[in-house]
Amino acid sequence: MKSGVAILSALAFAFNCSVSSAHVWEGTIDYPVDEDSLFTDYMSNELSLSRIDTLATSMSADVDSIVITGTASPEGKEQYNIELASKRVLTFRDYLINNYPQLDSTTVRTTTHVFMWEELLDTLKADTLLADSAAVLKILESEHRSNLNKTWTLRTHYQDSYHYINDTYLKYLRQGSVKVFYRSAVPVLAVPQQVTQDTVCNDTVVRRRELMSVKTNLLYYGAYIPGYDKWCPIPNVQIEFYPRRGHFTYGLSLEFPWWSDYDAHKYFQIRNYQFDTRYYIRKHNDNMNYAAFKGTFVNAYVHAGLGSICFDANRGWIGEGLGAGLGIGYVLPVGKSQHWRLEFAAQFGAVWCRYDKYQYESPVEPREHDNLYYYKWTGDAELFRERMYRWLWIGPTRIAISLSTDMIFRKSDKKDSGK
Repeated sequence: MKSGVAILSALAFAFNCSVSSAHVWEGTIDYPVDEDSLFTDYMSNELSLSRIDTLATSMSADVDSIVITGTASPEGKEQYNIELASKRVLTFRDYLINNYPQLDSTTVRTTTHVFMWEELLDTLKADTLLADSAAVLKILESEHRSNLNKTWTLRTHYQDSYHYINDTYLKYLRQGSVKVFYRSAVPVLAVPQQVTQDTVCNDTVVRRRELMSVKTNLLYYGAYIPGYDKWCPIPNVQIEFYPRRGHFTYGLSLEFPWWSDYDAHKYFQIRNYQFDTRYYIRKHNDNMNYAAFKGTFVNAYVHAGLGSICFDANRGWIGEGLGAGLGIGYVLPVGKSQHWRLEFAAQFGAVWCRYDKYQYESPVEPREHDNLYYYKWTGDAELFRERMYRWLWIGPTRIAISLSTDMIFRKSDKKDSGK
């Protein structure tokens, strides 16, 4: 896409572009959307940092100054973007000063730049691949809409167009650029790779993106059941499927305690199956080398189960149930790769069960001992029907502190890489 190359060249942010004068060397560090932390393996950061390291080790008194510019793309509120750009530039500055003692605050100077949609209009007008071009440009040209409103409208009503704009342009505007000014000649470095259409639009780095995670609720392993009077760890496993982008994910879970103590007539045997869909408040952008989905989420769920619970020889229940409800939670990535997570969640809803009571030995002939279990029924046998009792619960249905890890990844091909 030539338009993608044009905007990079026009804004002078591409690391591999030729320098603008004999006395300036420049490069860039890229940031994921809404992030100010420096991820060394994001986009081309590893290559950029390697070249910065090569340059820094050869720095001498000939260096006049280093200017770092923090930037932010036009999504969101302008004041927030200003703060985000400032955080990015400080992160980059601290990285340089902490890693290269020969640099200090007098040598390294900082500035910020927040992009506005107006700066992209000419490029977007010339882009023949932009879907719904007339409607999108009308939104972006509106003088009565804020940056936040324009972004929200595109994301809501023109999702394909927004994703195209993000993948082609916006991700290259979330950067920290560094320019090194020399008093005389630029030190000799390896010849950089020239930015071309292929290197911009067809990233050759194949990145792994999460496709499925596996998790378990840690609280369940400390379960104590009143009446059963025993610790009853509840084995459980959950899987969550991630789409390539968006807000929604889809999950399945199974709880399967199957404990029994025949001599004490105690049973805690349950199979509970749940399907849920989550909506993460923060939208996932596929071009991130960190947790795909994180932060606050809400979810809706349905579940079905069966079970047998018995506290002693005279108190047992067996049956099946259905339920549904809503939940809320928070996902906290752990570690540098952020492929491990802690999840904090709660669910509230309704559970409806059909069940029967049962006991050890016959309730009709208690003196006859055949060591069997019977339904707790002393009426006419012809009137007995299974699942005669009903039970409804409305309230909390699950509390969770879960440990999650990504198990299956998708690989982006060259065409989709970076999207």
